[in-house]
Amino acid sequence: GHGRLVGVPMGASWGAELFLTHEPTHPRGPAPMEGLAGYMAAVRTTFVLVSHDRRFLDRVCTSVLELGHGVAEEYPGNYTQYVRLRAQRRARSRRAVRRWRPLAASTPSSTSRASRTSSRALPFTTSS
Repeated sequence: GHGRLVGVPMGASWGAELFLTHEPTHPRGPAPMEGLAGYMAAVRTTFVLVSHDRRFLDRVCTSVLELGHGVAEEYPGNYTQYVRLRAQRRARSRRAVRRWRPLAASTPSSTSRASRTSSRALPFTTSS
């Protein structure tokens, strides 16, 4: 329990550039979490958090990276902004599909190269 909470500041003092953290707020009370959130906001270290504590995520996140179906999508801002932006992005995508379907149905060449080739998103990669 407490050892994991202490490990975050210790790791940053060792010069770590990236922290992978699973449920950093479980099962602590509000006082240690306020300190951890403040500390995380103050250091220049990247944190990858897996957490169900939405209030904590709202407090500490500056961007959210959603991983799904082999695709990574980045959303700027905290968790609340992520939820709003994801809904907007999905609505735009649904509208685009609704506009595309009538065009695809009216195209006579159903054996064209485009229809034989499956579309795949590129996997998420980072550059050094």
